[in-house]
Formats: sequence, C-alpha cells, structure tokens
Amino acid sequence: RRPPRSTLFPTRRSSDLLQVLRLQAREKYDEALKLLDAMIKKDETNSQAYKRRIAILKSQGKISEAIKELTEYLEK
Repeated sequence: RRPPRSTLFPTRRSSDLLQVLRLQAREKYDEALKLLDAMIKKDETNSQAYKRRIAILKSQGKISEAIKELTEYLEK
C-alpha cells in the first residue's frame, strides 16, 4: 500500500518541483519552464525554482539567457 501523497510531498512546492523534474527528464522543457514561471510568480523567494530554470536553459544550449537569469537571480 502506498502512503498518501501529503506524506510523500508535504507541500505543493515539493510536488510542483517533482513535476518539473519529470518534464525535464522527458525533455519537455517548455512545459517545465511554464510551471517554473508559475512557481516563481507565486513565490519569488523560491530559490529551487530559479536554479532549476537556469539549469533547463543551460541544457537547452541557451547559455547567454541562462547567464542573464543567473545574474538577475543573484542580484535579488
């Protein structure tokens, strides 16, 4: 028997981040970025979302955009 979802992922943030990781693993980067944008809009202090967004941009080969995002993140 599987434990309840609330036990495995006590916050919505954990659940959303897991979904992002799944999308990234399937190379569905646009969907993952949309979800990350929504997470960041909801909570601008969510460092995990910013870092994952930068990692996805880097894996897409969008290095200059990733550097720009990282710089903006570090200046906050």
